[in-house]
Amino acid sequence: MVQRIATKAKKSCLTLWDTGSQVSLTTHEAARGMRLEPIPGPPLNLKGVGDSQRTRSTVRYKIPLFDTGGRMKEVTAYGIDHIMAPIEAVDPKPMRAVFPEVPTGGLEAVSGRVDLLIGHDNFRLFPVEHKRVQDAMLLRSHFGTGWIASGRPLGQGDPATSTEEATCTGEATRTTSAEEATRTKEATSRRSILHRSGRWHGKGDQQGGSGQKRRASSHCFHGEAGKAARQAR
Repeated sequence: MVQRIATKAKKSCLTLWDTGSQVSLTTHEAARGMRLEPIPGPPLNLKGVGDSQRTRSTVRYKIPLFDTGGRMKEVTAYGIDHIMAPIEAVDPKPMRAVFPEVPTGGLEAVSGRVDLLIGHDNFRLFPVEHKRVQDAMLLRSHFGTGWIASGRPLGQGDPATSTEEATCTGEATRTTSAEEATRTKEATSRRSILHRSGRWHGKGDQQGGSGQKRRASSHCFHGEAGKAARQAR
């Protein structure tokens, strides 16, 4: 769920309502554009797919947002360099056809870099469901145009049988090429260490003959599994 929200700096910020995030995030670039001062605080460790965990932020920002009635609502968000890949514009006409009761201009196409991700720590501000038609959902929002449409409108086919490419974007699952290279290097180093630490069995002399030695099994066991494996030998 994405929409543009007015800020105190008289400019809108592209906002993602993330029901899967426990914290709110904003980019340092967006914070500078809104002339916000960083607030030092405890580090934020983001935990994502595969149980990966990385420290992403040590500062927070208080972001003033204006609702549809012109009232200011303050959101506290951790500052990071990048939230997710840019949002691509989606034609709102199919959703307008599903929800004709929405006033003209209520459902707008938004695109660009996400400036603010709002998570469960600001759940009081989240849009609420107004109506649902199969996989399409209409929500009322305190901000922006007051309306958000989410889901899959009628007539777009079954995603299980679709031939279109599916993309999942998000801070928790984003991996830079430098990070991938570092992980590959670390994995190679671990394999090299295991290879060098392999033990030679004396009875390999008897089985191999001519003084040849046989390399130990490459399987590694730890804890109780290791104890059982050694007893079996």
